[in-house]
Amino acid sequence: YLDHLVFALHFQSALFLALALDWVVIKLFTPPFLAAVLVYALTAFVILVVYLPWALRRFYGQSRIWTAVKTVAVLFVYVRLLDLAVGASTLIAIWDV
Repeated sequence: YLDHLVFALHFQSALFLALALDWVVIKLFTPPFLAAVLVYALTAFVILVVYLPWALRRFYGQSRIWTAVKTVAVLFVYVRLLDLAVGASTLIAIWDV
């Protein structure tokens, strides 16, 4: 399990680093709101759709097909957990008012 934890921490750190760099660029150039949202969305898309399969293939050393299956599974679980976290924080914020 330790290898999986190392990969998960590495991937999450890469995602947060990319989004933090986006934040710095947006703060420096102050684009319109829609442009800023598009920058964040494009970065998240590139990290999740391009970097994740590449990192999975490189870290685990498996075939492209098996890596594609794992990528879809990881993205499914990641989106569900993100949905759960956002939903829970929204409910907590509503109840706390």
